[in-house]
Amino acid sequence: MKRKYNHWTDALPGWPWKKFSPRELRCQHCDMLVVDVDALNALSEARLIYGKPVGIASGYRCPEHPIEAAKRNGPGAHSRGTAFDIRVADPYGW
Repeated sequence: MKRKYNHWTDALPGWPWKKFSPRELRCQHCDMLVVDVDALNALSEARLIYGKPVGIASGYRCPEHPIEAAKRNGPGAHSRGTAFDIRVADPYGW
């Protein structure tokens, strides 16, 4: 199931994923947000198992986002709300 929002702020009321904000998941090109519920639930579970903060470097990207628009085979998983580029702080403790 997907949730679609014309602007990421439309997702704020009742947002169920407390460790990830609609703002960090939004398209950085147009501020729209599409969330695949199963994918975000899986990411939330992975974060819980990892036990440390996980940030989103890139979440949803609209098909017109420069990265998606440049793809030879057309927009990818980010444009469907099923991919997340994450960042973690010093995962090895160095």
